[in-house]
Parts: sequence; C-alpha cells; structure tokens
Amino acid sequence: MVKKIITKKPDLKKSGFFVIIYEMKNKKNYALIVLFLVITLEGVFVWQNKLMPKPENEREEIGKNRERSNEKRLAIKNYKKSLETWEKLKRLNGESYIYKTGIASWAGYKNETKITIKNGIPIAREFQESFMDYIKDAPTPESYSENFENLGTNKKGAPLVTIDYLYKECKQKLRVSSRDNIILFETDDDGIIAYCGYAPLNCSDDCNEGVSINSFEWIK
Repeated sequence: MVKKIITKKPDLKKSGFFVIIYEMKNKKNYALIVLFLVITLEGVFVWQNKLMPKPENEREEIGKNRERSNEKRLAIKNYKKSLETWEKLKRLNGESYIYKTGIASWAGYKNETKITIKNGIPIAREFQESFMDYIKDAPTPESYSENFENLGTNKKGAPLVTIDYLYKECKQKLRVSSRDNIILFETDDDGIIAYCGYAPLNCSDDCNEGVSINSFEWIK
C-alpha cells in the first residue's frame, strides 16, 4: 500500500523570511530571490553597524565634527544678526566712515590699511607696514597715502571696498565645510563685523582666510 505524502503549505505568519524565499522559489523568481537576499543582508549589516560600539577615536572625531558644525551654525546666525545691525546703523549714521584692516604674521611682519568711505564711495587709503627687530636683513618698510586723484595706484594694501562688500565676502567664507575648517564670526561692541573667516584644521600658522576689521569709526 502506497502512502500518500501530503506537502503542507507553510504558514506565512509563522515562517517569515524563509516563507518569502519559498514562495519566490515556487514561482521561479530566482532574480527576485537574489535581490531580496542582497537587500536583506545589506540591511542586517547596516543595523549591526549602528548597534556595535564605535572605537574611542572615531567617537571623538564625531564629537569634534558635531562641535564644528554647531560653531558654523552659530557663526551664520551671528552674521545675519550683525548684517541687520549694520543696515540699521547706516540708516542712522549715513555711509561715511573710516575703518582699518591688516595682517600680522608669526614670522614678524605686519601691515595696516586705513580706508576712508564717503557717502558709500572710497575716497582715500593709507598703508603702513613694519618688521620685527629680530628679522635680519628686513627690507625697508613701505608706506603711502592715497587721495581721490591717485586712489588705487599702489599694489600693496587692502582693496578699496566698503563694509557692505566685506559682508558679502564674509557670506562666501562661511560656506566652507565645517568638517575640514574652524569657522568663526566676531563683531565689535556695536555689533559691526570684526572678523569673519576660517582656518584649515591641518594648518597652524598664518592660515586664516577671511575678513578682519581692526577699528571702525563714523565720520560726517
């Protein structure tokens, strides 16, 4: 007597993953089986990575990246606030002012440029550079004073631009990646831009890229 073998269909609610494979195999959907397995294994791998504890140095780097990202958001927020302050101050005081900007190097060199703006237009520029006494065979420091007639004829010195232009330049500087740079924005006591820029993480000396204003005053 031949016994009849009855193949019982799996219970879909109980078998889960294996039943899906079983159903695909019965329908000869082998391509779907491969795709399903790849997606499933990839999902398991990603989930395990989330659960596995990260090495100490990796956690530290993630923390630093998060901190620099927060610094960038704060710099952008302060930039917008400062720009609003600047627009209000212009309405109160007009667009005539003097500001000084310059650089100072660890190597012993520094310079400063004084720019005069009258009714929103540059009308004068003064430049002075200096070297520290410990620098041997330092060249003779240069200086000049330009008026409206010879304005912009000297190569050295900061460009003849308004504070409005510096705010626009600052906005571009704040767009760099916080993963690779330290980003800062600072103002003076009146809320006007004083420094805006960044420094690459792997550079320690004279690496700042940005806008700086040493002093500012309104004129009539």
